[in-house]
Amino acid sequence: MTQPIVSVIMPVRNGAMVIGDQLEALANQDYLGPFEVIIADNGSTDGTRDVAALYGHRLHRLVVIDASERPGANHARNLGAAAAAGEVYAFCDADDVVDGAWLDRLIAALTYADLVGGALSVERLNDDQVLRWRPVPPLDELRTFDGFLPYAVGANLGIRASVFHELGGFHPGYPTGDDVEIALRARLAGFEVAFAPDALVHYRFRGTLRELLHQSIGYGVIGPHLYHDYRDEVPPSRFRDAARAWARLAVNAPLALVRPELRGTVVRGIGLRVGRIQASLQNRVVYL
Repeated sequence: MTQPIVSVIMPVRNGAMVIGDQLEALANQDYLGPFEVIIADNGSTDGTRDVAALYGHRLHRLVVIDASERPGANHARNLGAAAAAGEVYAFCDADDVVDGAWLDRLIAALTYADLVGGALSVERLNDDQVLRWRPVPPLDELRTFDGFLPYAVGANLGIRASVFHELGGFHPGYPTGDDVEIALRARLAGFEVAFAPDALVHYRFRGTLRELLHQSIGYGVIGPHLYHDYRDEVPPSRFRDAARAWARLAVNAPLALVRPELRGTVVRGIGLRVGRIQASLQNRVVYL
């Protein structure tokens, strides 16, 4: 059976220190079909393009495009897709490392689904302290947003090109959570969203508390945005759950001063709650 032409699309901003490992992994894929790698540079100032150029001879086709006009991974991914020639799009991030069978397994899953996501393994690229800050992603199913919406993480997502363009790509109005939103929009349009067994990506968590706080605020804004745009599909938040979350933070915050292993948990919790409050005010909804 003829393998489809694949476009691997990678948004990046200031990834010079890490993108080489990802490109090395892409150069060593088991996939036997043709594929191109499109790097959508979202305004790098650290020599990311120079590092990427070193791998041009290792890949069948490597293209770097300018995606600096508007900040955000969703904008960069959409521009990457606009420049792509593939029948299938495979999205990954510059700071992770794909497994050798990643592309082959992702494409195999797209024979029975329209949008697929693989697993994220966190042990290889994160130290013990960072691992204590975050829950471990599932290895046997899609991640689920707020317990009701399975979705493919943008760092490990495959989609048929025709489906991507029919959906209109990633939503440009979402500062974060564009991967959650496109999964919901795909389901509402009647497309099949599925898990891709063995399509593994070694995933890198944020390594400092400052980075974790910024990322967690970004995660927090997703719920209010979705609730505003898809009120009939997204369950309302429950005040009781929010109250419990704030109560846990009130207990753990003082303890974190003497127990370093709690600091990441507290910072992550504060970021999520602050993000929800900010986005609730912005969207004039109550989603706490």
